[in-house]
Amino acid sequence: MSKWEWKKLKDICEKGSSNIKQSDLKDLTGDYPIFGASGYIQNVDFYQRDRDYIGIIKDGSGVGRTMLLPAFSSVIGTLQYILPKEGNDIKFINYALQNIDFSKSVQGAAIPHIYFKDYGETEILVPPLSEQKRIVKFLDEEFSKIDTLKTNAETNLKNAKELFETTLEKELNPPSRHSERSEESSAELPSGWEWVALNNVCKKIFAGGDKPQNCSKKSNEILSVPVYANAIENEGLYGYTDKAVVKEPCLTISARGTIGFTVKRTEPFVPIIRLIVLIPKMDVIDLDYFFFSVKHLKIVGNGTSIPQLTVPLVKQYTIPLPPLSVQKEIVARLDKLSENVKRLEANYKQIIANCDELKKSILKKTFEEKT
Repeated sequence: MSKWEWKKLKDICEKGSSNIKQSDLKDLTGDYPIFGASGYIQNVDFYQRDRDYIGIIKDGSGVGRTMLLPAFSSVIGTLQYILPKEGNDIKFINYALQNIDFSKSVQGAAIPHIYFKDYGETEILVPPLSEQKRIVKFLDEEFSKIDTLKTNAETNLKNAKELFETTLEKELNPPSRHSERSEESSAELPSGWEWVALNNVCKKIFAGGDKPQNCSKKSNEILSVPVYANAIENEGLYGYTDKAVVKEPCLTISARGTIGFTVKRTEPFVPIIRLIVLIPKMDVIDLDYFFFSVKHLKIVGNGTSIPQLTVPLVKQYTIPLPPLSVQKEIVARLDKLSENVKRLEANYKQIIANCDELKKSILKKTFEEKT
């Protein structure tokens, strides 16, 4: 361990810059790959580096994230080249970079960026080349195991989500219906089922209005009624006011932006512009069945430049409607499955998070706990 030395990054690496804009790549083809912050972009007819190198994001989201990239390739200007000097293993340097806290070197608020002259001053523990290669072998093996675990969890997470969607499709498309159909209204339904327009199962469908004058981003004893817009974050919560506009259980649908995002609401609230409210006839359709049915619809808006959903368009959408007792049976099955899927999703997301944390822990132990 006595052969490990603290060295500044600038003393064991050189940096290279790129002035290539992604817009410069239009219509280019070739044999040489070029990379950006999200990875491979396309092939071009030139390259800037003829040996393997490390690409590091220097501008925008993800600053400090690195990637090992091949010889005879290039990066666009949002990345820099990190070129290890002779006597240093490139994969060892890449692992070391992953353990650096680049937030200390970030400048700029709107568009964060880092400079080599700053983060190049960072000191890392560096052993002899033979030890670097041994560490790389160890880290490659450990990270491969972690990546396999993470990939399996991500696959299982995707499968869990697809399981619910597949079951929802089956529940709303009973076996007695035709397997292929061109229009929903012509599809055969089981006895007692019928195709109905949303307008016919609702007491009222309307769009939200302007923001209330008495509206605050924080609630208090007077301003306790939630105001909802079309955003997805926190299910569209915009603020709070004092008087509710909608006091009955209903659904809301985003009419612009994330078109079709549907939320079930059971407490009094105020809808504002770009949010459509659907108040169902509770003696005709179960609120939860209504939610599942509308959420299952492929809702799209009108317009090319800025698509948006309109009340007349929403009223025309049709859903399959079984008797109320059957609706409740379907909801009971979907609710049970939904609970199980949510539990599985939480488990898989935790495994994924644990994998990322385990990598950080291994890197920290490797590069910071040597004596």
